[in-house]
Amino acid sequence: RRMTEGESVHDLCTLCDIDHYSAYAGSTQCMSCPYGTTTNHTSGATTCMCDMGMGYSQINGTDSCHSCPVGSFKGKVGNHACNACPQGMTTFNVESHECVCDAGYTFDNITKSCVQCEPDTFKSDAGMHSCEACAYGQVTNGAVGSASCMCDAGFSPNNGASANGTSANGTSAIGTECM
Repeated sequence: RRMTEGESVHDLCTLCDIDHYSAYAGSTQCMSCPYGTTTNHTSGATTCMCDMGMGYSQINGTDSCHSCPVGSFKGKVGNHACNACPQGMTTFNVESHECVCDAGYTFDNITKSCVQCEPDTFKSDAGMHSCEACAYGQVTNGAVGSASCMCDAGFSPNNGASANGTSANGTSAIGTECM
């Protein structure tokens, strides 16, 4: 349409909304960003970028954003690859923004990293929580980074089953304690 007297070009064109883009001059509409991409809270974008948790790659000359797999993360918006979690860390899901301490590791506030559980302590699942002490009669046999405890020499499971995965209260997921 032609401008009429008193109108400006700004009356005819509007910025694309956040997470919408218009790549070419003369476009008649804004397009939604595809899944896994964003304009990073910016309106008037000409392109979309890979969102957090989505890694960038080029396949046959085409830009592509894909889910970061478990064990990797991407904490910033942009067209760059996923990062592998450091040793002793993992992620709970695909498309993660950050890593957590793996089983057998706990977060150390001094080094700001995940460190192995001390001997005779364990952590059976991933997360930022602390390692737990093995229950009475249980040990990690001097091992560090344990995900479970076992019955010490001179002790045996009270039901004949393994004592792996026991907590400080002496029970495990299968209800085993050492006697």
